[in-house]
Amino acid sequence: MFGVFVSLAHTTDVARESGGFGKYLMNEVPRIVSGKTIIEKPLYRDRFEEALKVALAEFFEIRSITFADPASGARDVESPANTRWQETPLAYLLLATKDKTVDRVPTLEIELDFFDREGKVVIPVPSNPILIEMNAEAPAQRPAANVSLTQIVDSRELADQRLKIDVVATAHGLVPELDQLLQLSGYQLTVKEVTDKEGLLVSELHNGPDGLYPISERSWTVDLDPTPLLRGASSRVEFEFPLANSADTQVTYQRYQDLDPVEAAAKITLVEGAEVAKVAEINYRLWIGGSIGLLAVGLLTFLALRRKPADSSNAPPLFTFPREVTPFSVIALLHRIQSSRAVPLNDEQRLTLTSDIHTLEQHTFARNSTAAPNHDLNALTRRWLSITESYFTKS
Repeated sequence: MFGVFVSLAHTTDVARESGGFGKYLMNEVPRIVSGKTIIEKPLYRDRFEEALKVALAEFFEIRSITFADPASGARDVESPANTRWQETPLAYLLLATKDKTVDRVPTLEIELDFFDREGKVVIPVPSNPILIEMNAEAPAQRPAANVSLTQIVDSRELADQRLKIDVVATAHGLVPELDQLLQLSGYQLTVKEVTDKEGLLVSELHNGPDGLYPISERSWTVDLDPTPLLRGASSRVEFEFPLANSADTQVTYQRYQDLDPVEAAAKITLVEGAEVAKVAEINYRLWIGGSIGLLAVGLLTFLALRRKPADSSNAPPLFTFPREVTPFSVIALLHRIQSSRAVPLNDEQRLTLTSDIHTLEQHTFARNSTAAPNHDLNALTRRWLSITESYFTKS
């Protein structure tokens, strides 16, 4: 995606004789006829916009067309001696090529109206085509300036382990990607998803003493994993916003109070007091569940040690696939296999089984870890059931 400035270059004399070119950015134009002011509706702006779309639609996705302020006037440009040239900014185009074969911006055209003694004369004024090369690694030719960020943390669904940051960025120029604005890669909380809400929006084509540039805006929603904040929380849950990549970026911090965003600091307390128990409740359930699972494993191990080996030719399988595959059911099964006298595992297999049990228990009960995915549990269970069945077949 890239931007294109569309301006009309002219001499001061032509601008004076035409009455100025700002009228081509309006649909209704006042004109004095016989001392009276009348309002004409030549639809200059609509006609110009339609001409731009017709010229570009075959090769580009037109993300937006932003017209200049008709009253912003012309800008002086460098010109040969004794000649005063100016440019009148008309529009800013935000474009994306439809495929990689596009290598130029085609000729654009505007129709200018002049009046003489015999009436109106329409003169078409074309532009020269511009050669382009789309390269993702090309450096930005017009880096954004005056970048401003607003970060709004949304902790209203923290009890459901949902935490979000709404990020709104504005800039003089085109707003960069989010990872160029915020330090998210090394942030203390895992980023689960980033949603680009509406894409890049150009709100204004600025024409002033400080230059000609688009003013753009972009917004995202960043979904975070709040588990590290909630685990072990007792009196308060604290949150720190991610830092900006550049010290020149102006950052405003806010939080939601009911439906409205209010000012906040870079580090805030999301929840404190009695409310902490509500948002951290899911963690307490996990630890209670883990304790119950360990007791179940111990009981199953004790029963397995007391069980006498059965006749493998007539008895049903000693070990079966769990009806519900969870870390606790798989740990229990592996402990039963480990302690069973009916499965004569060799030394290497026993070491591997012990290691698998230890790894799975760490994934399930360790303080700073996450549960193993279901597909890993299924594969682990099938592998050890296959080993045990091979011994029954041999016997």
